[in-house]
Amino acid sequence: MTRAAPILEHVCQAFELGHPRAPWQPVEGGVSNELRKLETTQGSFAVKRMIAGTERREFRANVEASFTVERAAVEAGVCAPRPVTPLG
Repeated sequence: MTRAAPILEHVCQAFELGHPRAPWQPVEGGVSNELRKLETTQGSFAVKRMIAGTERREFRANVEASFTVERAAVEAGVCAPRPVTPLG
């Protein structure tokens, strides 16, 4: 794989996504975040890296609020990617 292979392995392990089948692929269109498609032994996943506003003190609270809304939407039956938290 590429230079990103150690990071890719870490992401797969931290989120229990299985093992990568190929290098992850960038998904075009993101303005405030990086989005990559990841194919693993357990399926296909969207991996989002938050990059906008990370220096702001309210960043963590905003991410947690967003996660809560995303999780509630999935639990209510909205067709959307299931948010996954890292182990630990």
